[in-house]
Amino acid sequence: MGTELNIKCFDCGYTKNIILGIGMRYGDVLSLDPSNTLLPTLFRSKKMIEEIKFLVNHKHATYDSSNFNSYGHELFRCNKCHEFYGRFHLELTHDDGTYKTEYNCPKCKVKLERLYSDKKLELFEEQKLDIEKYPCPKCGKYNLVNFNGLVMWD
Repeated sequence: MGTELNIKCFDCGYTKNIILGIGMRYGDVLSLDPSNTLLPTLFRSKKMIEEIKFLVNHKHATYDSSNFNSYGHELFRCNKCHEFYGRFHLELTHDDGTYKTEYNCPKCKVKLERLYSDKKLELFEEQKLDIEKYPCPKCGKYNLVNFNGLVMWD
C-alpha cells in the first residue's frame, strides 16, 4: 500500500498521477534469485540493474529496510523542462561506500531532482510537498495543486 500523488494545474489542465511508497508484495528488493522478477519492474535501465547486482554480489551491498528513506517509489522533477516523474529510489551501503539511484530526464537528459516520498522522516511525521512552488510543466504558471491519498496500488 502506498500513496498516489495527483498533480493538477488549474490553468491549463495538466495532470500527472504518480505512485509513491513501497508495495506490499516487494519483500526483499535485492533478492538476486533468478525467480525474482521485481528488479526489472522497479528499474528501467538494464545498466542500473547490473550495477545493483554487482554491488550486492561483489561489494556486499545492503539497504536498511528499517530506514524508510532508503528505498521506495518517489517523486522526481526535471529542473529544465519542469516535468514530474515517479521513479524507484534505492540507497545502498557497500564495501566502498554508498550508492544512490540517479535518473535523467528522458526529454532533456539532465539529472532529475529527488523531491518527495511518502515515507516518514520520523515515526508518524509525514514529509510535506509544497507543489505550489513549482511551475507547471505544460504552461509554466504556478498554479499546481496536489491531491494525494492512501491507495492500494499493488
